[in-house]
Amino acid sequence: MSTVNKFVEMYANHSALQGTRGRKLIDLAAPESGEHVVDIGCGTGQLTYAIASRVVPGGVVYAVDPDPERLAYARANLPAELKNIRFLNTRAHELGEIPEASIDLVFSNYVFQWIEDKAVALREVGRVLRPGGRLVMEVVGKIIDIQNEISMLAGEEGRTLTRRFFCPNRDEWVAILNDAGFEIEHADWPLLDFDYANLDALFEWWEGTTHGLFKRSAISSADMERLRADYPGRIFFQRNAFVGVARRPYTLRGPHP
Repeated sequence: MSTVNKFVEMYANHSALQGTRGRKLIDLAAPESGEHVVDIGCGTGQLTYAIASRVVPGGVVYAVDPDPERLAYARANLPAELKNIRFLNTRAHELGEIPEASIDLVFSNYVFQWIEDKAVALREVGRVLRPGGRLVMEVVGKIIDIQNEISMLAGEEGRTLTRRFFCPNRDEWVAILNDAGFEIEHADWPLLDFDYANLDALFEWWEGTTHGLFKRSAISSADMERLRADYPGRIFFQRNAFVGVARRPYTLRGPHP
């Protein structure tokens, strides 16, 4: 697809881990026929398609993403048999097109680390969920040293990127969800493996997953030479994630003051 933004293609081609984790998260969420679902941060759409296929007949999936180019990619690659996806170019805290208390499941895979004001987004999630409806999410636990290192070398835009990750730990997430009025059913903090064949593969993934906010071209030739000397082959690291299932109570108590 020559007209597709190159960073969208990078993400589509180098997001295997997010895809694998997302499929596990779908199993945890267990969407059922007839349910209405919001997929926050649907990206290139593969997980959205999987959810949509599980909620037929009668179910609907709202595919939400603020990146119009990822959303266009998801539309363009939509399987012909799926007629139950509604694409919304908006953000997690701006779901006004979705009626109040109309959603059974809000699903989000590796998105909430980008959201600075999580309380505002969670208020909107609570608004659209039916009483008893569930939020199922997985999110980055923290930015890893090598991600921080290469970002800091990529000019001011790269340095700004490291400040855009807002990554609470497990206990902080439990508190945030409780304060937003949710009842916690599941809160896990798994340690995940990240494995890249070489530095270029890591660059491809990081450029794609950050929507091009990180640009390896901004790294000086001297710094790039040093990076290649420091990381001559396979790059492996581990990072925690937060996996949570939280419900809107049947009697909504609202966020804590």
